[in-house]
Amino acid sequence: MSDEVTEESKALAREHGIEVQPDPTSNDLASSHDLAIEDMDHYAYIRVRNDLKKRKDFGLAKYGTILQAGNGRDSIADAYDETLDQIVYLRTRISEYESGAGYVPHWLLKCYEKAQSIAIVLSTVIQEKEEQLNEN
Repeated sequence: MSDEVTEESKALAREHGIEVQPDPTSNDLASSHDLAIEDMDHYAYIRVRNDLKKRKDFGLAKYGTILQAGNGRDSIADAYDETLDQIVYLRTRISEYESGAGYVPHWLLKCYEKAQSIAIVLSTVIQEKEEQLNEN
């Protein structure tokens, strides 16, 4: 999958009813990657911490700014979009196990269920926000 956002991909998203957000803008707030890395201070999370650092560097190279609060984007909408992708990726892996090994590891099913639960919560938050905006 490509992470490149082109005018064509933005137009395609709009055609399918997907809201296109502006590119992030820089400000003086802390890096969200750094905050997440600090939250994972246990030694067992070293790989995740290192991967977060890589994602930070990638985002900086791609967007020219770090991910941070107040960047002009809706972080809940971004999280929801990413969670929907996560659900599809996990379901793909489940299908691969089903058609290959004939069983699905418990850890994979738990991840899939958690991703679905996160999507439901985020969807509810987004819907409530939209309803509040419509009331005003």
